[in-house]
Amino acid sequence: MGKNAVARLMRAATLVPLAMAALASCVTASSADEAACLEGHLIRDGRKWINTQGDELPPPSDHNRISDAQFYEVVASRLLFALDDLEQANFKALSDEEAKDFAGSHYRREPSEVPFLTRAVHCGGPYIVSTIGDSLFVTNGTVGPATGVIFRKSALVVNLSAAPKEVHIYAAVEAE
Repeated sequence: MGKNAVARLMRAATLVPLAMAALASCVTASSADEAACLEGHLIRDGRKWINTQGDELPPPSDHNRISDAQFYEVVASRLLFALDDLEQANFKALSDEEAKDFAGSHYRREPSEVPFLTRAVHCGGPYIVSTIGDSLFVTNGTVGPATGVIFRKSALVVNLSAAPKEVHIYAAVEAE
């Protein structure tokens, strides 16, 4: 067993008991609070990751859209690990082995590209990933009003030619 495999097993051994403890605390909550408790622990509210500096999303004409073939949503079985990695940073560089681990066996990249794990927030629609200069923009949206929309923390593996200096996360929903 390789060094990376042992490290992943050790990490799983610490994350699984934490998730189980969170679930146990939700089960003992009153039924009225149970849904909110489960949402907080399992869905991981992503509103704190959304760009909050008052900046509007720059107009589409300013963006260099990244092809859908250049980014991958992290597979469900690896999402907790990805979110754990992204708690303190908006993105991190990955090795090819790590990128395949997070994105799945279908992961590919061009030789000139480097894989990065980046924060994302999912609220119902497809992702749009783009750059402006050395800034990366990750946007997800849904059709319809924001009422009842759940903003879930998520993560993407994005292939880029260079590391971004900034990552901006946006959720596009209709104003209420």
